[in-house]
Amino acid sequence: MRNTNSFNGLTYLLASLAVFAFCGIAIPVRADTVYRINVDTSSIIGISGFIDLQLNPEATPETTYLRAEISGFNAVQGSIGSVEQQFGGVSGGFPSVLILDASDAYNVHTQAIEFGKEISFVIKFSGDVLDNPSGASPGASFFFSLLDANQDPLLSNDAFGTLVAIHFLADGTADVQLFPPDDASPPLVTMTQLSTIPEPSSGLLLGLGALAIAGFAHLRR
Repeated sequence: MRNTNSFNGLTYLLASLAVFAFCGIAIPVRADTVYRINVDTSSIIGISGFIDLQLNPEATPETTYLRAEISGFNAVQGSIGSVEQQFGGVSGGFPSVLILDASDAYNVHTQAIEFGKEISFVIKFSGDVLDNPSGASPGASFFFSLLDANQDPLLSNDAFGTLVAIHFLADGTADVQLFPPDDASPPLVTMTQLSTIPEPSSGLLLGLGALAIAGFAHLRR
């Protein structure tokens, strides 16, 4: 049996594409920022301590919304312990996915760990700080720290044990700081920025509009 609805369905689809393209409706391009972080912890194998992660807004949370999604956490030859403290816009925990939302003044996750040879994880940042930067003030900052059993710094010359600090600036870009174990040594952290697939932009919709016009021209022949 012949499908008699194919012509009408195609016409409707092309008309819909044209409406979206020429009414100025554009889906903003996502500016998600994704990093893979690796930390060489071979010098502290067998030591018990804590991992501390924070995502804190620089201004009021309503104007600096940012989310960090941390996945794939792996402590090579080490082991993850229980959650020590968690407050603010935080949910989940390792070895599963951890979510930090910059919804309160301080958003903190601290979890026990026995250190092994290496720590690695993937962190994805998303939100208005990246998509719609206000340009008025810095948006938010992420901190990743390692602490010993007494919560003193490990592998960092920072007083708070910070190994990685990522500051999201007014223009939506990121200022990354890696802290070394001492002034004479390089950082034990490596960071790799991973590519992401952007959502459709206005350019794509204009292309769909051109396709719609071509389709209408073909149908009228």
